[in-house]
Amino acid sequence: MFKPFDNKTQHYLQLISFISLIAFLILAVLSILRVVHLDEIFPPCFFFTKTGFFCPSCGGTRSFLHFINGDLIGSLKYNIFVLYFFIIIILGSASFFNAMKKVNFNFCPIHLVAMPMLLLLNCAVHNVIILFF
Repeated sequence: MFKPFDNKTQHYLQLISFISLIAFLILAVLSILRVVHLDEIFPPCFFFTKTGFFCPSCGGTRSFLHFINGDLIGSLKYNIFVLYFFIIIILGSASFFNAMKKVNFNFCPIHLVAMPMLLLLNCAVHNVIILFF
């Protein structure tokens, strides 16, 4: 689980990181410039609308909006996944261009397993807050 992926898989994951970073930055710039309104593009959560409970990705858009406006605490309150994803794509992109010769970031299965685990943790915490507070 902690052993890095082979070189070919590393290269693909780093390339995906770089493409994700470009998409993340384009979306951030368009949102900051008010060219794109993310709350209009992404519909309300179907699961939350029907059940009143949060799904694992609930809060992702609001978290992203807080993140690109520099409010890291606000971003973390809505969904911790956005910050984790951004850190992973930065490290993966830097490794793709070998910009980090001192820190050689290699993807391990644990990095990919942590993503759905963070989404589920986000879901559990938000739903416990709804039920008990």
